[in-house]
Amino acid sequence: MGQVLPFFRPEKVFDSDTTAALVAAYEKAASGIAEGAEAGIMREVIARRIIALAARGERDPERLCALARQMLSRTGGAASIVHALPPRG
Repeated sequence: MGQVLPFFRPEKVFDSDTTAALVAAYEKAASGIAEGAEAGIMREVIARRIIALAARGERDPERLCALARQMLSRTGGAASIVHALPPRG
C-alpha cells in the first residue's frame, strides 16, 4: 500500500474506501512493470494517472488499473510521456 502514497498531493483528499481502491488499482497496474531504467518513471506515471482519474470520480479499481495501463500502452512507455507529467508537490 505504501508505494502509491508518496504521489498523493495535499489538495487531493480521498476517503479510506477510495484510497483502498487507488492502492488496489496501482498495485495491479504496477505489478506488470519489469525492473529496468524506466520502471520508477512508469510507476509514477501509473500512480499519477490513477489519482487523476479518481479526482474526476472514477472509483472502480479494475477500471482505474485498465485506464492507467492503457495510457502507457498508447504512448509506448514512460519515456515518451515524462514531459507531460505535472510537477511534483
